[in-house]
Amino acid sequence: METSVQYLGKHAIVIGSSIAGMLAARVLSEFFERVTVLERGDIGGPLEPRRSVPQGHHAHFLLKGGEQSMENLFPELVQDMVELGSVPVRISQDIISSGFLEQPRRDLDITCHCQTRGLLEYCLRRRVNKHLNIETRWGCSVTALLADRTKRLVLGVRYRDKAGMERSLDADLVIEASGRGAQSQRWLEELGFGSAPTAEIGVDLGYSSAIFQMTEDPTRDWKGLVIAGRPPEDARWAAVLPIEGNRWIVTLGGRFGQYPPIDYQGFLSFTHSLPNPAIYDALKDARMVGDIHRYRFPTSVWRRYDQMEAFPERHIPIGDTICSFDPLFGQGMTSAALQVEGLREALINRTERNAPLEGLTNEFLRRAAEIAEIPWAQAVEQDFQYPQTKGERPLLDEGAARYRTHLNALIWEDIEVQRRFTRVLHLMDHPKTLHEEPIYSKVRAHIQEHPDLVGVEGQSN
Repeated sequence: METSVQYLGKHAIVIGSSIAGMLAARVLSEFFERVTVLERGDIGGPLEPRRSVPQGHHAHFLLKGGEQSMENLFPELVQDMVELGSVPVRISQDIISSGFLEQPRRDLDITCHCQTRGLLEYCLRRRVNKHLNIETRWGCSVTALLADRTKRLVLGVRYRDKAGMERSLDADLVIEASGRGAQSQRWLEELGFGSAPTAEIGVDLGYSSAIFQMTEDPTRDWKGLVIAGRPPEDARWAAVLPIEGNRWIVTLGGRFGQYPPIDYQGFLSFTHSLPNPAIYDALKDARMVGDIHRYRFPTSVWRRYDQMEAFPERHIPIGDTICSFDPLFGQGMTSAALQVEGLREALINRTERNAPLEGLTNEFLRRAAEIAEIPWAQAVEQDFQYPQTKGERPLLDEGAARYRTHLNALIWEDIEVQRRFTRVLHLMDHPKTLHEEPIYSKVRAHIQEHPDLVGVEGQSN
């Protein structure tokens, strides 16, 4: 996807080679003469998780909305992944949900792809490296932002290189994409802007993951499994997803003390104690490859940079730097990709109006907040099914709750409702489409036909 736009500046810096960082570098290469990516970690093996990504050993599911967004930036990216072993899966047909998350098994005409995070990042990195005006410097830790005398305009960064030398690098635009542990809050305080208002949801999630070599079973009619206990009593869940090399990645999770163990026998026992023993049956004769990895995720965090009274020009946080979601719902990579698309639209808007870079930051932060709001609301609504969850509980009026209950009931009866609902979950469509025709009339009719319905067994509201 190349454009004929004029360059907006000579040099842009991206802090972090995260998925958001690589996608941002790709976009910036259209608008700046050169782009430098500064990554504090080492690259490691081609398909291995980066050492700076502690959750890289765990299951990552790329929602369809994120896949489409990445392909908009990198045409035929999915073909690259499939050639390296990524597994196509039909949502609600090849991946079965059981227990509390159960839904009808139908082909919704939505195909996603499963692979390790390492494979996805490798394919993105390989595409980024084809852009001659993008340079990645590994082992470089950014220590500060450089600003003008007023501290209102960011002019570059100070960083420590792989040899431990302190260096400075000037830029017309600095993108902060180093993830949840980003230093933006500290840098804003150092520049005199104070801290951003922050929303935190205490989810207290712990999970363990391992890779298994698949066993042959001609009777198996699924490619992946997701099993969850019923809240609030049972806060456990498990997911089996196919990955490259004819293997499964298996992630077990729980909240508020119901964490999975990290020893092999305990790992298997956890799967056996779930509401459905299907995962245990699949793993008991399979061979585990490598170690079991553990990760804890205490809180979801949304830094509301868009609500600050002032923000330095030419500095833009993006991806997990803005919003770090409950990983159970697989929204982080897709939200980041959609934010990068929003950044590209803002940059195109500036070139078409021949406008300066000043004002770009605030324009983007407003757009990023609109993008983050949807997956944040979806996740938080599920998180508060557990009374131990900490944070500000979302308000859902009686009419909205009633509409959602009947919408969930219709998922079992109407494939079009299920398809539309799934497209919203995959961040392909806006939630408002669930209130448009013909869905709206179907829900209203269901309310009239079942006035006493107050909840739906087996569905998540």
